[in-house]
Amino acid sequence: MWSQLHGDPDPDSRRAAFDYLVRSYWPPVYALYRRVYRVPPEQARDLTQGLFLKLMDGALDRADPARARFRTFLRVAAKSHFLDQKKRKRGDGAFAPADWALDMNDDVLEAPGGDPEEAFDRDFARCLVRQAWDAFAADCARRGVPGHAEIVRLRYLDPPEAGTRGLVAAIADAVGKTPEQTSRTLYKAKQAFRRQLLVEVRGTLTADADADTVEAEARALLAALGD
Repeated sequence: MWSQLHGDPDPDSRRAAFDYLVRSYWPPVYALYRRVYRVPPEQARDLTQGLFLKLMDGALDRADPARARFRTFLRVAAKSHFLDQKKRKRGDGAFAPADWALDMNDDVLEAPGGDPEEAFDRDFARCLVRQAWDAFAADCARRGVPGHAEIVRLRYLDPPEAGTRGLVAAIADAVGKTPEQTSRTLYKAKQAFRRQLLVEVRGTLTADADADTVEAEARALLAALGD
């Protein structure tokens, strides 16, 4: 993401990158405003919209990608924008394109409380893992193994109720396989999915981030999801 937004002078490419930015990372920012700052839904949408407009209008260009991971930058920028708007006691008066005003279902928000940075990291991780899964699912479809994508989805994004039998057994029930078959498939699928996740993670780091840094960030994001 850093490299896409900082390294390409072409306006169309940058606009495409910003569209991707908004669609990918709107949910954790919106959730931050709703959960941590306790603002009502309409105001949270306005704040989220205003933040991304501010980023597009130059705030992101002034940021230094070498100083922070993208998730840290986005969280700090969201807080700064909230405090700025609170101080001004007004919105910024701008409107994003209509397709940026994503519908959010507050039922998916976690209950208020806990550490706000950890909550934001969990939301950010879910978005990044979802992006990786979308690409992974498309690749699985091309390779004729859509079941691999389904098992990974159930493992990381939409886990079934595990009960006393454990998560693998619950996934096995969901896909109609034995726990042994599911465990073998899951092992293979996780290896392939992890490679795609590392691609997505690298896009949120600086261009010179080494392999160890990318691995560490991937582990941190999965840990935020409880893996």
